[in-house]
Amino acid sequence: MTPVLGIDPGGRATGYCLLDGDTLLSAGVVTRDGEDWARYYAELTDLVPATLPPLVVAIEGLSKPCPHLGLTNVSGLISTARVLGVVEAHAHVHGHHVVIIPPGRNGSAPLATYPPALVGPRDNGGGILRHARSAYDVARAALVLELAS
Repeated sequence: MTPVLGIDPGGRATGYCLLDGDTLLSAGVVTRDGEDWARYYAELTDLVPATLPPLVVAIEGLSKPCPHLGLTNVSGLISTARVLGVVEAHAHVHGHHVVIIPPGRNGSAPLATYPPALVGPRDNGGGILRHARSAYDVARAALVLELAS
């Protein structure tokens, strides 16, 4: 089975999770401080290895902004789209298969369903590790797609 790298892209925090089947190999969150986009991009592209056999890189996609839901400031979506594009392009350059997983409740399952490494000691579901849990769900969705194909 091909390892799957799940990515939950974000303008300020990006979660990642590397799975080999059901085995969690690594996971975490990369954060951006201020406007240091160059460092952020460098850390994000380091997540996608250039030397390993090809991976499936599963990236959570974006929903179109909807003014009917009160979304009038799209700067967060633009920042997230920048991150998604950087990770997707880097993965393609290194020969990885990229899958975009639709957004929707990724990372919001009961905490007990996640590996212990993805749940903090006082986690109530809203901490920084929610991005890693979202990446885990994205990777698992890609595994289901890979097994189905």
